[in-house]
Amino acid sequence: MSKAPRISLYFYKLSDFVAFCQGKHSASGKVKTPEVIYLPALPLIVSLSDKSSEITTFIDKTRQNNTKIIIALPYIMRGKAAEAFKKNYENLTKLSDGFLLGNIGDSEIIKELSEKTGTKLPKMHGDYSLNVTNRETAAYFSKSFESIALLPELDIEAQLALAGKFPQGLTAEICTGHNIIVMRSEHCFAAEKEGYHCGRCGKQGDLAPALSDIHGNIYPLVCNPLDCNCIMLAPRGKSEENPLRYEKNLPENVLLRFSII
Repeated sequence: MSKAPRISLYFYKLSDFVAFCQGKHSASGKVKTPEVIYLPALPLIVSLSDKSSEITTFIDKTRQNNTKIIIALPYIMRGKAAEAFKKNYENLTKLSDGFLLGNIGDSEIIKELSEKTGTKLPKMHGDYSLNVTNRETAAYFSKSFESIALLPELDIEAQLALAGKFPQGLTAEICTGHNIIVMRSEHCFAAEKEGYHCGRCGKQGDLAPALSDIHGNIYPLVCNPLDCNCIMLAPRGKSEENPLRYEKNLPENVLLRFSII
């Protein structure tokens, strides 16, 4: 009998995470106990400053159920976002089981902050923007990271083949292809006026309107209201191959990621 696949959920919005915890999200009935949940760093920092927020309660209950909470950092840590992260670093380490990094340079920032604050160096995980496509790159990153997400552009067979070549102890995370990031922009596509900071995306950047193209494709936006930049996700409704059909052949070191928005 095959083991159940290891699952991770990546939430772009804290409101979706809360709904999942309350059993009110569509993913709630499909995944009872994911091994890992990723939460976005900047909305979490904003939420922590709100005394009426119950986000820490939901995080604590999730961790008590043996699900790891890993905080996903912005792709480029700079500007007001970097300042906010450094200011809240100790609180974030207490709330989580590690950080998801989009570039290798942030590992040095985390090491410096750990030394400065006297906190234990947290576990670090690498996102698919690290562009790991071969065993040599995976071996290099295994020195710093507990897991590496593979490029969604690779088909499932290629990702599974690469996962089988990972160094022992390094988890290979396969993204399903749904809701992946297709563009990062220093220009905020949701902005209504020059100078930005229009407030259109909300305090946590999760209220930005989606964009559409001439073919009717809808592209969700997730914004960073601190520095007024944004990310664009893959078009809604685009069906991608479901890696669960390979469930019986999944190596033990593979973690399947489903991105939620």
